[in-house]
Amino acid sequence: STYQNIRIPTPFYFYIPSGFTPQGDGINEVFLPQGYGFNEDTYEMSIYDRTGRMMFHTTNINQGWDGFNGGKVVPIGSYVYHIQVYDKDGEGHIYKGVVTVIK
Repeated sequence: STYQNIRIPTPFYFYIPSGFTPQGDGINEVFLPQGYGFNEDTYEMSIYDRTGRMMFHTTNINQGWDGFNGGKVVPIGSYVYHIQVYDKDGEGHIYKGVVTVIK
């Protein structure tokens, strides 16, 4: 007889919205990526404007970006996100992309 160990990875997914509307109407107000199967203690998200200036930073998966910087809503446009998280199996995942602020 023979045998072989099979590793079944922990399910993992991560959803990142492409835009949001911080206009005070209570609908789609916050940029908040969601996922499953990752270690919440390893989550880190930063948002930058097109000049590279940091607009927002968090290590709390439940804290999204509300579109504010310095007490004011940022202008309509595209902002770069950088998200890093490790899954339950210890594998790192880095996501880089653009989120659009729509009003």
